[in-house]
Amino acid sequence: MVNKYMGLLILNEKEDNIMSLTKNRPLASIPFAGRYRIIDFALSNLVNFRVNNVGIITQSNSRSLIDHLGSGSHWDLDRKRSGIFVFNFSSYTNDINDAKILMDNLEYLYRSKEEYVIVSSSYMICNINYEEAAKFHEESNADITVISTKTGNGKKEYLGCDALNVDENNKVLSVGKNYGGHNDLNISMEMYLMKKDILIDLLYKTVETGYYSSIKEAINKNISNINIKNFEFKGYVKCINSIDAFYKANMDMLNLEKSRELFFKNGLIMTKVMDEAPAKY
Repeated sequence: MVNKYMGLLILNEKEDNIMSLTKNRPLASIPFAGRYRIIDFALSNLVNFRVNNVGIITQSNSRSLIDHLGSGSHWDLDRKRSGIFVFNFSSYTNDINDAKILMDNLEYLYRSKEEYVIVSSSYMICNINYEEAAKFHEESNADITVISTKTGNGKKEYLGCDALNVDENNKVLSVGKNYGGHNDLNISMEMYLMKKDILIDLLYKTVETGYYSSIKEAINKNISNINIKNFEFKGYVKCINSIDAFYKANMDMLNLEKSRELFFKNGLIMTKVMDEAPAKY
């Protein structure tokens, strides 16, 4: 799997219910569990899968995120070839058109030598083994594989997240929204595996037609034209899209079993090393 996949983190998560924490920073750089940031999980999952080419599309007010990422050395992404690339460090609004930004930087995709790409958001925190999902994707001959998690508490959790309608062959039939009407749901983790050529085709169609404002929207609204398969992740997942979800996820870390699974099960979760000299009081 080495060098076969590249990563693309799109940080356009909805922040309506967590605005008090994202006034001066993107959701991805919110502190979590004392020493980590939300983006550490998405980055570490890619690096643990031996991905060494990661593009990040961020929003405005990204100073804290840029400071946290640095050169990428804490995730072994400070490389002469490949490494970490940050796009859209500018004055865009929170409703960022990630397709437009990627089209403006299409050369980055063309120059990348990897055949496959993993597109992900950052606010679904988990410790996932992408190797199993990649094997499923390649053996299923799907155009796109979306990773999901099952919940039995949809009326209280994952509110506002995409809910997948899946048949017995793991084919995605439709995508809706979870507004708390049902408990048993397949929740999209907004992680997509596909060939890079398919992503580029989606970008062209998105910009040329003007029908969609993001890659995720283009995928969701073209289900009838694209063979999309579902891969179920059965580990610990929390979506940090509200103050309540942020609080509950932090409280979960008091549970030793959940904490060990999140930080160690499928590889270590890495973060910026704070090894400066201690302050003198």
